[in-house]
Amino acid sequence: MSARHTLARFIRRWHARLGVTAALFFIVLIVTGMALNHTERLGLAHRFIQSASLARWYGLPPPQLLAVVDADGSFIATSNVWLYRNQRLPGSGGKVTGVIRTPIMLAVATAQSLNLFTPTGELIDTLRGTALPGFPITALGRRGDRLIVQTPQAHFSSADGLVWQQTPGDGTVWSRSLPPDPKTIARASEQLAPALPLERIMLDLHSGRLLGRYGPLFIDAAALILLGLSLSGVWIQWRSWRQKRRRPH
Repeated sequence: MSARHTLARFIRRWHARLGVTAALFFIVLIVTGMALNHTERLGLAHRFIQSASLARWYGLPPPQLLAVVDADGSFIATSNVWLYRNQRLPGSGGKVTGVIRTPIMLAVATAQSLNLFTPTGELIDTLRGTALPGFPITALGRRGDRLIVQTPQAHFSSADGLVWQQTPGDGTVWSRSLPPDPKTIARASEQLAPALPLERIMLDLHSGRLLGRYGPLFIDAAALILLGLSLSGVWIQWRSWRQKRRRPH
């Protein structure tokens, strides 16, 4: 077999292998490129993906759990969000002094506010400043169906969170914070993971930045493979055309 035929077989073999290897890259580039060309029509900037795994891949820090309150572990506090029974409470976030449930409401206290919610998590009212019986709130508890607020001035009780009267602190069951266990941390991390816009993910995938600092180099390599496929394809076609021209009719 001549050297020319050996070279031809080698190029044909690697042309096929490079084609299969590069196919996935090309499909990704085509799909993401077409999607980015129609980002407004597809609403990519307004579609979000929430995933703890994706957040870790981007290097985003997991949510910092400030407290898990002993109300059967259903309340989790972070610096930005309060999570109650797997739903985000409106207008929430920050260090919690205490959490108490009564038959008619859920009360969440910080040092400077008392937040009242329905049992299903809808916001009723947020009391601050002079609307509070005293502040800062140092503890929140329950005696029967009444809320008990502890302040440096005195203890105050209320049946509805709006009308308060001074009361002794004896017999009060105070809310306590517990350190989060690994299961709670995993559940909260998934539920409170940052939401990333689909447009950004598509753009990072198209450019290769989603694969990290070396991602763009993979895209460059795919472009070089495409160049190699184009050149080898032209050479194969040109050689086939020459062989046909040389054959006697």
